[in-house]
Amino acid sequence: MEQKILLFECVGIKDSGVFPLANTGRGRDVSPEFVIHNLALDAQTLVVTLEDLSHPIKNFTHWLIWNIPAMAKIPAAIPAGNIVAELGNAGSGLWLAPLCRAKTTLRQNA
Repeated sequence: MEQKILLFECVGIKDSGVFPLANTGRGRDVSPEFVIHNLALDAQTLVVTLEDLSHPIKNFTHWLIWNIPAMAKIPAAIPAGNIVAELGNAGSGLWLAPLCRAKTTLRQNA
C-alpha cells in the first residue's frame, strides 16, 4: 500500500513564511484557514501548533489547538476560548497573534 505524505497548507502564507496582516495583532488578529492534504481516512482528530522560530525564547509557542475533528479544511477565524464549540469542542490555548516566520506542526491521531 502506498503511503502519501501528509501536507499542511496555511492559506495566505507565501514562500517567505510571513502571515498575512489579517492574521496578526496588527491586523484583524484572526486565525488563518488551514488545508490538510492526504489526511488518513482513519484519522479521528488533529492537533495544530504554531512555534515562532525567530522569537528570543527558543521555539516560542504562539498557539495550540487540539482535538479538532479530522477534516480536510479548518476554517479561518476560529473563535478564541478554551473550548471551540464550532470545531467539535476542540481545546484551544495560547492564541497570540503570529507576527513573524513560524513553523506550523500538524499531527493526526488515528
